[in-house]
Amino acid sequence: MKRLLVRRVTFTANQPIFAYLDGEVISAQRFEAHILPGALRVRRTEKDDVS
Repeated sequence: MKRLLVRRVTFTANQPIFAYLDGEVISAQRFEAHILPGALRVRRTEKDDVS
């Protein structure tokens, strides 16, 4: 497994992908997620550092 730090990710599949958002389960064949700088508080440990 390779770990990367990204601000945008897209998941695409032939079968529906299920996601749990705001207390509801939804499904789609494609999901896009964008991280907005400053919108989330992310804490990293030395173990999580990518070298």
